[in-house]
Amino acid sequence: MTQSNDLSGRVDRTEGQIVDLQMTANLILQAIDKNSPDIAALIEVSRRNSEGISALFELTRRNSEAISRHSESIASINATIERMDRLFDYLIRHNQKQSEE
Repeated sequence: MTQSNDLSGRVDRTEGQIVDLQMTANLILQAIDKNSPDIAALIEVSRRNSEGISALFELTRRNSEAISRHSESIASINATIERMDRLFDYLIRHNQKQSEE
C-alpha cells in the first residue's frame, strides 16, 4: 500500500513538472515570437557592423602598406641627404684647399 501511494505521489509530481515545463516552453516561445522583430533587427545591425569592421580592416591594411612605402621612401631620401652632405663636405674641403694654394 505504501508503495502504491509513493508511486502515485511520484507520478503526480512528474505530471506537475511536465506541466511546468510545458508552461515554461510556451512562455519562451511567446517571448521569442514577441521579440522576433527585435531579434531580426539585431541580426541585421550585427551583419552591417561586420561589414563595417571588414571595411575598416581593409582600410587599415591599405594604410599600413602605404605607411610602409612612405617609410621606405623616407629611408631612401635620408640616404640621399647623407650622400649629399658628404659630397658638400668634400666640395667645401676641396675649395678650402684650393683657396689655400
